[in-house]
Amino acid sequence: MPMPLLEVRSSFRLSVFHAGPGLADLYLFVYEFAFLRRMHVKYGSHMPEGLVLFLVFGRRYVDDCFFVLLNGFDWEDCLVDERSAGGTDGLYPLTLEGPDGKIIEKPLELLTEGIGQETTLLDTHVEIIPGRGRPGDHRLGWGVFDKRDEMICFAEARTFPHVESKLSEQVKRAVLVGELYRYDRRTSSRDELVARTVKMAVRMIRHGYPREWIWRGLDSYRRLLPAKGKWSEIKVEIKRRVEVEWRRSPSKPS
Repeated sequence: MPMPLLEVRSSFRLSVFHAGPGLADLYLFVYEFAFLRRMHVKYGSHMPEGLVLFLVFGRRYVDDCFFVLLNGFDWEDCLVDERSAGGTDGLYPLTLEGPDGKIIEKPLELLTEGIGQETTLLDTHVEIIPGRGRPGDHRLGWGVFDKRDEMICFAEARTFPHVESKLSEQVKRAVLVGELYRYDRRTSSRDELVARTVKMAVRMIRHGYPREWIWRGLDSYRRLLPAKGKWSEIKVEIKRRVEVEWRRSPSKPS
């Protein structure tokens, strides 16, 4: 079975400490680096594999953390430093003194947001894709996570210039090209790149954009990541699917 992914969010809040993101990062890094040093002193070159994965592949963006876990690894024992209470060592302190002098229990406690073969981190959906070769030969896949995808009120929202605005055609087309570039970098999947681009293109057409503008925007894209294949083939697939989707409901939304 592939190893699970874990997304956790710290209860640490910037407003409590009146600090900016940079200072918050530095503050948390002090604890994380100290824990890493203690583990290195304790294990040396024989550090358990699960702990290595936890430390090396762990990522944090201010208070959002992401870890790759080895099956069977007790990651919860690594979150809080409970040595003062006779417990295990961990990343963040068991207690801290608050601004009013009161002791705060587990002030940087991490709250589990998602765990399993797939989860989300900020605006990214991450999953472990089983390999087709030898057992355990898996790879990490990622894609776009947008909360608005599930909200009906955003289904036909316009996120590009009005077709009758005074902006030039080139500027308007550049929005689609920019989204193409963003989707290309933010997903490891060719299928998702196609699906996201088709959705954007169809929405533009429904808002009055001529299809010729969409085709010219697709023709101008030159930066496809090599792992996704040939842009000439992907472009044909996008155009075909745009025609199908647009004809299902060609009317311009009110």
